[in-house]
Amino acid sequence: SSGINAEWPLRPGFEMGSGDIYCYNKGCGQTFNPDENLDESCCYHSGGPIFHDAYKSWSCCEKRTTDFTEFLNIKGCVRGKHNGVKPPDPTRQKPAKVDKAELKPPERLQRPSEEIPMIPLPVKIAPSLQKLLENLTVSNNTSESNKGASICQRKGCGKAKTEDNESETCFYHSGSPIFHEGYKYWSCCQKKTTDFDVFLKQEGCTDGNHLWGDPSSKKKKVPTATLR
Repeated sequence: SSGINAEWPLRPGFEMGSGDIYCYNKGCGQTFNPDENLDESCCYHSGGPIFHDAYKSWSCCEKRTTDFTEFLNIKGCVRGKHNGVKPPDPTRQKPAKVDKAELKPPERLQRPSEEIPMIPLPVKIAPSLQKLLENLTVSNNTSESNKGASICQRKGCGKAKTEDNESETCFYHSGSPIFHEGYKYWSCCQKKTTDFDVFLKQEGCTDGNHLWGDPSSKKKKVPTATLR
Protein backbone atom coordinates (compact mmCIF):
# COMPACT_ATOMS: atom_id res chain seq x y z
CA SER A 1 0.00 0.00 0.00
CA SER A 2 1.08 3.61 -0.52
CA GLY A 3 0.46 4.48 3.17
CA ILE A 4 -0.96 7.95 2.44
CA ASN A 5 -1.21 10.05 5.60
CA ALA A 6 -4.86 10.92 6.19
CA GLU A 7 -3.97 13.22 9.07
CA TRP A 8 -1.65 15.52 7.13
CA PRO A 9 -2.33 16.43 3.44
CA LEU A 10 0.41 15.92 0.86
CA ARG A 11 2.16 19.09 -0.18
CA PRO A 12 1.04 19.93 -3.74
CA GLY A 13 3.77 19.38 -6.33
CA PHE A 14 5.46 16.57 -4.42
CA GLU A 15 6.05 13.37 -6.30
CA MET A 16 5.59 10.03 -4.62
CA GLY A 17 8.83 8.12 -4.21
CA SER A 18 9.64 4.67 -5.46
CA GLY A 19 9.37 2.99 -2.05
CA ASP A 20 6.31 1.86 -0.19
CA ILE A 21 6.98 3.45 3.22
CA TYR A 22 5.36 6.78 3.93
CA CYS A 23 7.48 9.55 5.51
CA TYR A 24 5.83 11.15 8.51
CA ASN A 25 8.19 14.13 8.74
CA LYS A 26 6.18 17.36 8.67
CA GLY A 27 6.08 18.97 5.24
CA CYS A 28 7.54 15.94 3.39
CA GLY A 29 4.63 13.79 2.23
CA GLN A 30 6.75 11.35 0.17
CA THR A 31 7.24 7.63 0.29
CA PHE A 32 10.74 6.24 0.42
CA ASN A 33 12.80 3.10 0.07
CA PRO A 34 14.56 2.23 3.36
CA ASP A 35 17.62 1.01 1.42
CA GLU A 36 17.97 4.45 -0.20
CA ASN A 37 17.21 6.55 2.90
CA LEU A 38 20.28 8.83 3.21
CA ASP A 39 21.09 11.55 5.74
CA GLU A 40 19.78 14.30 3.43
CA SER A 41 17.02 12.44 1.58
CA CYS A 42 14.19 14.26 3.36
CA CYS A 43 13.42 17.97 3.35
CA TYR A 44 10.99 18.74 6.18
CA HIS A 45 9.98 21.13 8.93
CA SER A 46 11.40 20.48 12.37
CA GLY A 47 8.95 22.84 14.07
CA GLY A 48 5.20 22.81 14.35
CA PRO A 49 2.44 24.58 12.43
CA ILE A 50 1.22 27.91 13.80
CA PHE A 51 -2.17 29.44 12.97
CA HIS A 52 -2.55 32.93 14.43
CA ASP A 53 -4.50 36.00 13.27
CA ALA A 54 -5.33 34.36 9.89
CA TYR A 55 -1.62 33.70 9.29
CA LYS A 56 -0.23 30.21 8.79
CA SER A 57 3.43 29.46 9.39
CA TRP A 58 6.00 27.01 10.73
CA SER A 59 7.75 27.76 13.99
CA CYS A 60 11.08 26.66 12.49
CA CYS A 61 11.34 28.94 9.46
CA GLU A 62 8.98 31.91 10.13
CA LYS A 63 7.57 32.00 6.57
CA ARG A 64 3.99 33.24 6.93
CA THR A 65 1.04 33.22 4.56
CA THR A 66 -2.73 33.60 4.72
CA ASP A 67 -3.40 30.96 2.05
CA PHE A 68 -3.57 27.35 3.23
CA THR A 69 -2.34 25.96 -0.11
CA GLU A 70 0.69 28.25 -0.03
CA PHE A 71 1.30 27.15 3.54
CA LEU A 72 1.39 23.50 2.42
CA ASN A 73 3.82 24.45 -0.38
CA ILE A 74 6.33 26.02 1.99
CA LYS A 75 9.47 23.97 1.45
CA GLY A 76 11.05 22.30 4.43
CA CYS A 77 13.96 24.06 6.11
CA VAL A 78 15.76 21.00 7.53
CA ARG A 79 17.51 18.07 5.83
CA GLY A 80 17.62 14.59 7.29
CA LYS A 81 16.48 11.01 6.90
CA HIS A 82 12.91 10.04 6.10
CA ASN A 83 10.85 8.91 9.07
CA GLY A 84 8.54 5.93 8.69
CA VAL A 85 7.31 5.89 12.28
CA LYS A 86 3.76 7.14 12.57
CA PRO A 87 3.27 9.55 15.50
CA PRO A 88 0.62 8.60 18.07
CA ASP A 89 -2.87 9.99 17.57
CA PRO A 90 -3.46 12.43 20.44
CA THR A 91 -7.23 11.99 20.15
CA ARG A 92 -6.96 8.24 20.76
CA GLN A 93 -4.58 8.29 23.68
CA LYS A 94 -6.09 6.85 26.83
CA PRO A 95 -5.89 8.96 29.96
CA ALA A 96 -3.41 7.81 32.53
CA LYS A 97 -4.86 5.52 35.14
CA VAL A 98 -4.83 6.82 38.68
CA ASP A 99 -4.40 4.36 41.49
CA LYS A 100 -7.40 4.76 43.78
CA ALA A 101 -5.21 3.73 46.70
CA GLU A 102 -3.23 6.96 46.22
CA LEU A 103 -6.37 9.10 46.51
CA LYS A 104 -6.67 9.69 50.22
CA PRO A 105 -9.28 11.97 51.75
CA PRO A 106 -7.94 14.93 53.73
CA GLU A 107 -7.36 14.27 57.39
CA ARG A 108 -9.99 15.80 59.64
CA LEU A 109 -8.76 17.84 62.57
CA GLN A 110 -10.01 16.80 65.96
CA ARG A 111 -12.65 19.14 67.32
CA PRO A 112 -11.55 20.91 70.52
CA SER A 113 -13.24 19.85 73.72
CA GLU A 114 -16.07 22.03 75.00
CA GLU A 115 -14.30 22.14 78.36
CA ILE A 116 -11.49 24.23 76.90
CA PRO A 117 -12.06 27.92 77.80
CA MET A 118 -12.93 30.23 74.92
CA ILE A 119 -10.39 32.88 73.93
CA PRO A 120 -11.72 36.30 72.81
CA LEU A 121 -10.46 37.36 69.40
CA PRO A 122 -9.49 40.99 68.73
CA VAL A 123 -12.01 42.79 66.53
CA LYS A 124 -10.52 45.36 64.16
CA ILE A 125 -12.70 48.17 62.80
CA ALA A 126 -11.66 49.68 59.48
CA PRO A 127 -10.64 53.38 59.66
CA SER A 128 -13.42 54.37 57.25
CA LEU A 129 -16.07 52.72 59.45
CA GLN A 130 -14.52 54.19 62.60
CA LYS A 131 -14.85 57.67 61.13
CA LEU A 132 -18.54 57.10 60.33
CA LEU A 133 -19.16 55.82 63.86
CA GLU A 134 -17.52 58.93 65.31
CA ASN A 135 -19.67 61.18 63.12
CA LEU A 136 -22.77 59.24 64.14
CA THR A 137 -21.93 59.69 67.83
CA VAL A 138 -21.50 63.45 67.34
CA SER A 139 -24.82 63.76 65.53
CA ASN A 140 -26.64 62.07 68.42
CA ASN A 141 -25.12 64.46 70.95
CA THR A 142 -25.02 67.77 69.09
CA SER A 143 -26.57 69.64 71.99
CA GLU A 144 -26.12 69.26 75.73
CA SER A 145 -29.77 70.23 76.16
CA ASN A 146 -30.91 67.18 74.22
CA LYS A 147 -29.36 64.73 76.66
CA GLY A 148 -32.16 62.65 78.15
CA ALA A 149 -34.68 64.17 75.71
CA SER A 150 -36.94 62.03 73.57
CA ILE A 151 -35.84 61.66 69.96
CA CYS A 152 -37.92 60.12 67.19
CA GLN A 153 -36.41 56.70 66.48
CA ARG A 154 -37.89 56.32 63.00
CA LYS A 155 -35.39 56.20 60.13
CA GLY A 156 -35.02 59.52 58.34
CA CYS A 157 -36.70 61.59 61.04
CA GLY A 158 -34.55 62.08 64.19
CA LYS A 159 -36.50 65.08 65.49
CA ALA A 160 -36.35 65.99 69.18
CA LYS A 161 -39.64 65.91 71.07
CA THR A 162 -41.11 69.30 71.99
CA GLU A 163 -44.52 70.56 73.07
CA ASP A 164 -45.15 71.85 69.54
CA ASN A 165 -44.34 68.70 67.56
CA GLU A 166 -45.44 66.00 70.00
CA SER A 167 -48.54 65.18 67.99
CA GLU A 168 -47.43 66.26 64.50
CA THR A 169 -47.13 63.86 61.57
CA CYS A 170 -43.82 62.04 61.22
CA PHE A 171 -42.31 61.54 57.79
CA TYR A 172 -39.84 58.65 57.77
CA HIS A 173 -38.41 55.84 55.68
CA SER A 174 -40.04 52.46 56.16
CA GLY A 175 -37.38 50.64 54.13
CA SER A 176 -33.69 50.02 54.64
CA PRO A 177 -30.64 52.02 53.52
CA ILE A 178 -28.85 50.55 50.48
CA PHE A 179 -25.29 51.32 49.41
CA HIS A 180 -24.49 49.81 46.02
CA GLU A 181 -21.91 50.74 43.35
CA GLY A 182 -21.40 54.22 44.82
CA TYR A 183 -25.13 54.98 45.10
CA LYS A 184 -26.96 55.57 48.37
CA TYR A 185 -30.74 55.26 48.64
CA TRP A 186 -33.64 53.85 50.64
CA SER A 187 -35.34 50.67 49.49
CA CYS A 188 -38.76 52.27 50.02
CA CYS A 189 -38.44 55.28 47.70
CA GLN A 190 -35.46 54.52 45.40
CA LYS A 191 -34.17 58.12 45.30
CA LYS A 192 -30.54 57.48 44.43
CA THR A 193 -27.63 59.81 45.12
CA THR A 194 -23.86 59.58 45.37
CA ASP A 195 -23.59 62.23 48.11
CA PHE A 196 -23.88 60.90 51.67
CA ASP A 197 -25.13 64.21 53.12
CA VAL A 198 -27.87 64.43 50.49
CA PHE A 199 -28.84 60.85 51.33
CA LEU A 200 -29.18 61.71 55.04
CA LYS A 201 -31.35 64.75 54.25
CA GLN A 202 -33.80 62.86 52.03
CA GLU A 203 -37.34 63.43 53.33
CA GLY A 204 -39.22 60.34 54.40
CA CYS A 205 -41.72 58.80 52.01
CA THR A 206 -44.03 57.33 54.68
CA ASP A 207 -46.16 59.27 57.17
CA GLY A 208 -47.24 58.22 60.63
CA ASN A 209 -46.79 58.98 64.30
CA HIS A 210 -43.44 59.75 65.88
CA LEU A 211 -41.73 56.94 67.76
CA TRP A 212 -40.24 58.79 70.71
CA GLY A 213 -37.32 57.35 72.65
CA ASP A 214 -34.18 58.27 74.54
CA PRO A 215 -31.10 57.46 72.40
CA SER A 216 -28.81 57.69 75.43
CA SER A 217 -30.61 54.75 77.03
CA LYS A 218 -29.55 52.41 74.24
CA LYS A 219 -26.69 50.16 75.16
CA LYS A 220 -23.88 50.19 72.68
CA LYS A 221 -23.25 46.74 71.34
CA VAL A 222 -19.57 45.95 71.07
CA PRO A 223 -18.79 43.28 68.47
CA THR A 224 -17.04 40.30 70.00
CA ALA A 225 -15.81 36.99 68.71
CA THR A 226 -14.56 33.98 70.59
CA LEU A 227 -12.53 30.96 69.68
CA ARG A 228 -11.58 27.76 71.41
